[in-house]
Amino acid sequence: MLTIENNVLVKCDENATEVVIPDDVTEIESDAFKECKSLKILRFPKDFDFVPLYGDFRPGNRREDYFGAFFFESLTDVYYEGTITEWIEAQGYHFFKENIKIHCKDGDTLPLTFDMDKIVIPSGVTKIPDNAFLGYNCKEIEIPDSVTEIGCHAFEYTSNLESITLPAGLTDIGHSAFENSGFRNINFKGTKEQWFKIDKGVDWDNYCVTVVHCSDGDIQIR
Repeated sequence: MLTIENNVLVKCDENATEVVIPDDVTEIESDAFKECKSLKILRFPKDFDFVPLYGDFRPGNRREDYFGAFFFESLTDVYYEGTITEWIEAQGYHFFKENIKIHCKDGDTLPLTFDMDKIVIPSGVTKIPDNAFLGYNCKEIEIPDSVTEIGCHAFEYTSNLESITLPAGLTDIGHSAFENSGFRNINFKGTKEQWFKIDKGVDWDNYCVTVVHCSDGDIQIR
């Protein structure tokens, strides 16, 4: 049994083992599944908005506080009506526990944890959503040439990330996308002229980045 108020899922039956999120639910309160100790399966519609589920993560906070609704040990399987690409573009890599399998209509996503050394984003993904890798400890993230947009806080607090390579087709970098990240160098496959069009409005004072290596030369940030 689900308790839904004004298209917001506010409570789940504590004895439920499977929950199907209705198409008309637009939001889930962060503690909606708090007492669901037996919940194993979650099913999401294709157009579900995951953004409101994630709060303000800071080092030192418990990850279960940040990941809110979905940090419970019993969950084993998540089913999503869209494709793997649509899943990543919608919610990034927040379902990080190895014991949770993400089933999309075109296959399963690879298991991810915060401590993986390398993460490869599948080809075809065009957007890295807000908070996608926030707090990850990985040393390398491979971004496909299909990516054109990086969301706000996408790589924030990725302190072990030594460098990053961005595709030439990138057109937008969100607010605080690289804030408090460890990398000092950005490798950009495009030209310096292309880069200057992208980084307008980016506050580099809060980043560790010192230089952007473009295909036709370097841009010194500081």
